[in-house]
Amino acid sequence: EKGINQMGETFDGPALMSFMQLQDKYQLPQTHFYRYLQFRHYPESKLGPSLERCISQQIQWKGFISSFYEHLQTACGWPRRAWEADLDMDITPEEWETLNKNAQRDYICAKHRIVQYKILRRIYYTPAKIHRLFPSRSPLCVRCKSTQSDLMHVLWSCPNIQPFWKQVCKEISGYLGTRVEPDTQVCILSNHPNTTSINKYQKQLASLALITAKKLITVNWKTPAPPQIAYWKSEIGSYAPIEKLIYKSKGAKVTYNRIWAGLWRPIKSLL
Repeated sequence: EKGINQMGETFDGPALMSFMQLQDKYQLPQTHFYRYLQFRHYPESKLGPSLERCISQQIQWKGFISSFYEHLQTACGWPRRAWEADLDMDITPEEWETLNKNAQRDYICAKHRIVQYKILRRIYYTPAKIHRLFPSRSPLCVRCKSTQSDLMHVLWSCPNIQPFWKQVCKEISGYLGTRVEPDTQVCILSNHPNTTSINKYQKQLASLALITAKKLITVNWKTPAPPQIAYWKSEIGSYAPIEKLIYKSKGAKVTYNRIWAGLWRPIKSLL
């Protein structure tokens, strides 16, 4: 509207123009000053100074597209690095890409895909994140009330949520006929190890059961009590008619039957 179409148009050489310079050049109203402060802060804090220089020099920088893409890939890698710190493990870019692909491939329901994507990308507003935005809000976990409630704590490490995960894994072990240990890679990242004891249909069943648990935690993490296992089973049972229609519409009713085979008996009374 004011003639600013590219970030490079806000730079004077290698430096970002001041708000007064932009006002003179593009007739910006004084009410846009706060937006300017946000715009000035973002490249340096989130994307890094090298990307800011890349943008400012785009006209004369040969190979700009390649350089920009490289910087953008680096800047967008912070969720992976945060999970590496939380789980005390290395996650290669290739493994991270697989996890993101699995978030779309493992779930037929769009809502489940969104839940897993928001977990991987650490989008959820936990008490600790809200506290950084609004210091008057408590960062403590509403369940244990003793630890800053970041994403890892809310989803997994809170002592009051651990019994729920142990019970979920015990139930899934019964469904699959093989032991599933409470493990962050499997339960949180949905990174199932390659094993011959679980076929692809059982992996999809496990993914469905685990995403249901994560969904209930994220929906109810402001309540002092953890989700109940009966509620978890009921929630899984409520998906059966919907998934049956989706698989049937795709001509994959056999796939549906193979995935849900392990659930018929335990959730029959819930359907």
